[in-house]
Order: sequence, then C-alpha cells, then structure tokens
Amino acid sequence: DDENGYMEWLLIDLWMKKPEKSYDATIFNDTTSLRTPFSIGLTDELKAPQGEAFIVSFGGEVEHAPHFSLMTTQAAPKEHMAQAVAALSGDAKALKQEATDTGFVLHVDNGSYVEVHTGKKIGEALLLCDGYFSSKATQKKKALVLPWLEKACLSAKPK
Repeated sequence: DDENGYMEWLLIDLWMKKPEKSYDATIFNDTTSLRTPFSIGLTDELKAPQGEAFIVSFGGEVEHAPHFSLMTTQAAPKEHMAQAVAALSGDAKALKQEATDTGFVLHVDNGSYVEVHTGKKIGEALLLCDGYFSSKATQKKKALVLPWLEKACLSAKPK
C-alpha cells in the first residue's frame, strides 16, 4: 500500500463494484424472544451467518472488505439515533442525521474510517444495521462509500 491509501482504495472500489446478492438471515433477540427474519441485498462473496443469532454479521474474509452487522431493539427510531449520536466518542462526528417515524440514517466519520448506521421499523422491532470498511482510505472517498453503505443497509426487508 502507498502512503495515500491508493491500493486500499482499489480493493474497496472492487468490493463496491461486485454484483449484489440477496442474503437471508434471522435475528433472535433472546431478551424479547422475538425472531426477525429478513433479507438484505449486499455485495457478493461476503461470508453469511450460519443460523440465527442476536447479532447477525456479514463480512469478507480479507482485509478491506465491507462489514455489516444487524440486530434488533425495541427503541423508537428517533430516540435510538439520538442515543447513537450522544455515544460518539473521541474524534467521531456525525456527518448526516436523518430521522423519520419509521427509521433513521446516520453517517459517521470516526477518525479512522467512516461508517453508516440505519434503523428501520419492522413490526414490533427496530432493525439496526451498521456498515463499514475497516480502512482509513474510506475517509478520502466518503462521498462514494457512505451512500453505498447506506443503500446496502436500507435494503434489509422483513421476510
């Protein structure tokens, strides 16, 4: 990799150009005993979760691959987004905050990389999705990376 993160960016760009694949998964919130089956459209070749879990994760098995984690909560969308913004630490700052009655979108620059957090009301639950690439190169290209992560997270739909 060079000092400007060019090689990292090439790898990230390759992931963003891969074909989309529909993944099915189920979140089991053992606190509420609520099962939330969903599908999500993510880039192909991510490692899919095996079975249901409290937190369902999709990620690449190589460095500079996208990562997505999904879980559910009972919080209202606006309240959860406000809590997420209040919990930002250190150099992290919210770049975008949008809230509706049924969901929210939050873009964050945390100083080391950028990430997206979304929430979408699905029945009784608020489906939360966190998406990011673990690379500092994403900061320089955040205008491309953040909308791509947001689109992926917002593609989650109940089954």
